[in-house]
Amino acid sequence: MRKLIILLFLLSIGHWAFSQVSFDLTKSKEVESTLAESHYFHLASRPYVLGVTNLEELKTQLEVDLKASLAKNIISKVRLEDKSKSVSLSVKDQGNRKNNSLREVTNFEFNSNIESEITFSDLKPLFQEDMRNRRLYGLIYINKEKFLVQNLAKIQYALNKLLEEVSSFSVQNAAHARVIQLKYNEYLKQKNDIYSLIEVQNMLDPGRLAKEEAMLGQVASLEKYLTELMTLVESGEFQTDLVAVKEKLHAEDFKGALLDFEKMAIKYPGNPTLLTEKVAALDLIEDYFQPKVASNDYLFALQTIKYVEGLDRSFSTRYFEVKKILIKKAFDSYISKVESSVSNRDYIDAKLLLGKIREFRYFDSDRFDQLEKLIEDSMYRDKITEIDQKVAVGNLMDAYILIVSTKRAYPLRNMNEIIYREQAVIEGLTEQKVKEIKAQRPMTWQLQVGGGLISNFYSLPAADISNYTIATASSVGEIGLYKKTGIKRFEGFDGAAPMYTANAVGFRLAVWYPNKVYKSPIPGAAQYDAGLFLKSTVFEPQLSFYVLRFCNLNVGKMLGEIVDAKSNSVVNTNSDYYTFTLGIRPRIANLMLNINGKLISDMVSKNYITVQATLNIALDFVRRFKESERSDIRNGIIKLKEKM
Repeated sequence: MRKLIILLFLLSIGHWAFSQVSFDLTKSKEVESTLAESHYFHLASRPYVLGVTNLEELKTQLEVDLKASLAKNIISKVRLEDKSKSVSLSVKDQGNRKNNSLREVTNFEFNSNIESEITFSDLKPLFQEDMRNRRLYGLIYINKEKFLVQNLAKIQYALNKLLEEVSSFSVQNAAHARVIQLKYNEYLKQKNDIYSLIEVQNMLDPGRLAKEEAMLGQVASLEKYLTELMTLVESGEFQTDLVAVKEKLHAEDFKGALLDFEKMAIKYPGNPTLLTEKVAALDLIEDYFQPKVASNDYLFALQTIKYVEGLDRSFSTRYFEVKKILIKKAFDSYISKVESSVSNRDYIDAKLLLGKIREFRYFDSDRFDQLEKLIEDSMYRDKITEIDQKVAVGNLMDAYILIVSTKRAYPLRNMNEIIYREQAVIEGLTEQKVKEIKAQRPMTWQLQVGGGLISNFYSLPAADISNYTIATASSVGEIGLYKKTGIKRFEGFDGAAPMYTANAVGFRLAVWYPNKVYKSPIPGAAQYDAGLFLKSTVFEPQLSFYVLRFCNLNVGKMLGEIVDAKSNSVVNTNSDYYTFTLGIRPRIANLMLNINGKLISDMVSKNYITVQATLNIALDFVRRFKESERSDIRNGIIKLKEKM
């Protein structure tokens, strides 16, 4: 110790003498040639503005920067073996003087920011103003030997202090594993800082620490205490937890195992054994998934990597380069497949393949976008063609569904073609629905056309009615237009179309054609017994009613010459004759048989009767349907797309 004090005294005298040397700080090469061999130094400068910059403040800032830079310069001379953060604390092996070899003492994490721990005693920088260039120069330097002596003293002080703290740590119960682990981490950081200073000392002054037997003893004691603490942490529950994690690894429950590692990291923060085991677990997982990562199905390999990265973030770094290669291969491979599908007009497959590499679009966005646009344009044109085909075969609902889906799939396109087709399809669907509805509704108007026979007219009262027989005197044709009322619906049998019955009111026109003058075949009967007869065509317009869904009831007027058989003269010259018809109307499908009795009267004194039978064809038309319903149907069809 006395030798160390004497050495420090001599060095201080040498430094005082050297400090008297004058430097021109603007000449960096001259400064370097003077100081490089025996001193560590750093020279720097800062610009300033005359009359504006506070030079004292600038000097203070420059002094801080100079000391920090000097420490960095010293640290920069320490090279880490194999560029690893973990190096060995080494000293001269005095037990092997012949080979003068090195022996390992311990491993530690080198603190590359150790310059904050490096201090300089009584070190003042030199300043020089360059008035011409408006720059302030600063120089700081220290004798190499003096620095090494100071650094050694720093090491000894820090080592003594840490050893005292570790040896006095009183918690010795494994139940307090987390407390012990945290304290161990604190001691480990201090140890790494001390060992980093030792590594600096070894690199700058090889062999000196080999003579410090007391320090080596302290290092050994420190390692012993720290090992005891770590043993206390890693006993009992730690081992149980670690075995449980390994069992999950072997059961291929990788997610559960890594989750347990995270829990243990919280419980045993910074534990080196735990860190080592986790690295080994990550290596095991990587080996397990390696065949899948090496698959020729590049997307499958990338999906595997994505899954593994989800297990632990460290895999992102492990697979960084591999992912770049796989992304390129996957992109090129699938783009080629897409181009092949496009050439075969298989646009659905092309779109599916392109979607699988969308997340890699950035690799060649122009090529990707061009293919995507080509596919979208081609699919859109095919959609238009398919819509036209469905419309052509009458499949309007499928066409409408396709139109709606196309509009949603291509919201940014010009939709004129689609909108034009949509309107046409909506109108077509409306007409279809209207026809369906009308088919379920009854006809409201009926046209009847037919013909038949009518007998002679017999006067009432007659002298001997028993002598009269009904005989046909004329043919009759008739046409009628009716509005149905009271329509009733009856369902058809076995799914047949429904049937309807109804009453009706309308206008009917009967046309009578004379056949012959009646002659009675009964002996003693005279011609005038026939009452009336026709010589020319007679018209009978009627107001006609169908009542009780079975009966005819007509009221009409005779127009034409009606001849009296007795006087052989026209009887309706001065008087109008009216008719009242009552009968039945059996019906089969559209055929209607009318069997009627008819009363003809001048409404004063002349009354005649006759019988009429006609067979009519009934033609129904105009179903019950309001135009407002068409708008409702059309609006309903438009609203269907909201549910599609």
